Amino acid sequence: MSSGLARSGVDGTTTKRATANGALAEFVAGARRRRFVELMDEGVFDDLRDPDVMRGAWR
Repeated sequence: MSSGLARSGVDGTTTKRATANGALAEFVAGARRRRFVELMDEGVFDDLRDPDVMRGAWR
């Protein structure tokens, strides 16, 4: 990674370490979002749209 990029503040950081940590955090967040969408596609959260199930959950 270019030290000029880290110093430039383009990504809001001032060090290479902060730039790398920020990139890693974004990568992990993206993976979590993709996994959440996969779970939704698999129907894991279907009960959340069932009024009878949710009514029982709030008792």
